[in-house]
Amino acid sequence: FVSPDSRWVAALGPDSRVHLFPAAGGSSTVLSSSNPGDVPAGWTTDSGSVYVASGGLPARIDRIDVATGSRTHVRDLAGLDGAGMVSRSAARVTPDGQTMTLGFSRALSTLYWVRDLK
Repeated sequence: FVSPDSRWVAALGPDSRVHLFPAAGGSSTVLSSSNPGDVPAGWTTDSGSVYVASGGLPARIDRIDVATGSRTHVRDLAGLDGAGMVSRSAARVTPDGQTMTLGFSRALSTLYWVRDLK
């Protein structure tokens, strides 16, 4: 994700943590408070914080302040019905933090039980 001020790109680094890459080039730095398994989900409007998603279902959405590293829980996202849910895709958060999306895959089938078949 490119920051709104176009200075940074938030992406996964080789250690499975969120890193900040300078858009102008150079070495990345790990986003402090990022944990292995966190995935960037968006930036705040002022480019001061990165939204990250972690976990399975529900997906935990947190906001990490770039300057201080403080991590704040924002919301948990899940579908209305977990039946048949086999995987989820990345979460996305708009810069104002008002809209969040989460995609998932569902596998549903019907099981028939047949007795006394001859």
